[in-house]
Amino acid sequence: MTSAAQTFRPITGPSTWTAASFKSKADFTMSVPPAVQQDLNALVESGAFDGLPLTEITLERFGKPTIKALMDDIQKELWDGRGFLILQGLPVSGWSVERIEAYYWLLSLYLGKPVSQSAAGDRLGRVQDRSKPGVSAGSRGYTSRRQLPLHTDVGDFMGLLNVRVSKEGGMSLAVSVPTVYNAMAKVRPDLLEILFRGFPFHRRNEQQPEAELVTPYPVPVLGWAAERISAFYVRPSVELAYKELGREMDSKEVEALDLFDDLCWSDENLVKFMMEPGDIYFANNLTTLHGRTEFVDHDEEEKKRLSLRIWLQREPRTPVPPNQIVFKNPSGDLGVDAKPGGKPAGEEFLIDFKRKTAEASR
Repeated sequence: MTSAAQTFRPITGPSTWTAASFKSKADFTMSVPPAVQQDLNALVESGAFDGLPLTEITLERFGKPTIKALMDDIQKELWDGRGFLILQGLPVSGWSVERIEAYYWLLSLYLGKPVSQSAAGDRLGRVQDRSKPGVSAGSRGYTSRRQLPLHTDVGDFMGLLNVRVSKEGGMSLAVSVPTVYNAMAKVRPDLLEILFRGFPFHRRNEQQPEAELVTPYPVPVLGWAAERISAFYVRPSVELAYKELGREMDSKEVEALDLFDDLCWSDENLVKFMMEPGDIYFANNLTTLHGRTEFVDHDEEEKKRLSLRIWLQREPRTPVPPNQIVFKNPSGDLGVDAKPGGKPAGEEFLIDFKRKTAEASR
């Protein structure tokens, strides 16, 4: 178990950024070099990917030295730098979504192994509003237009490629976990200790058949592994777990989560930006929380907001605290392994969870 002396040591380095660290989106943006653009265009337009399942698009078959050099730089920034960035300039205009998915998959392979994102086994998800008319929310936030509260995903890295933008809203969000940790350690180390202890987590029926609906162990919001901070945070699933167990959080637990959220959503720490078509938002899930504000979509189906999401397992595997792995997958991978008859969490597991969006939406 982590001792208090270890838990509360300060974190320094490029991962401890604040909103003031960036004058504009350009400060955390990389552009696709012309040589990479040329190689990607040639691969896609040649039809080399057409008709291939994504699992057959491999680095052995389609890798290029120019692309590897770019993605090596990105991996270094994600792992040893600030922990997030935007890659801009990918050619999405005029291409089918299937072709865009193919080159996005190829790029992502340089960062790690794509893992399943739901019990249905999807390894590349289409993030778009599928809400019924007159309904603004769905259980899995990537299928709705509601706000996505700040969270981490079930992978070492996550990527979001923007294909089409919404009519209004839909700002992307980023927060440095080391920065929030440092701030909390200064003002309320007693509450920080609760985050390291952890909370039960609701698996929303995406667990394997023999596994419990709620983790039988506390899942730490923060932990240490290989001398690095490691975060895992999905507050709605924590609150839903207590509801499922018929219990209530005590006042200190609520206070700890509220302070963590307050620091994350503060103007001092929260970075807000709009993604454009062809942008990819890459983030280190262990050190960066991400989210999105609510949006208003276009009426025309062909114009509706669309992003492509991928979860990646870094190779070699990134060490994390064992109890931060909430799905004990038979594959041994991160993510959410497919299961017979599996599907993404349904509306029966939706919890009404409203965070501080007014400031973030401005």
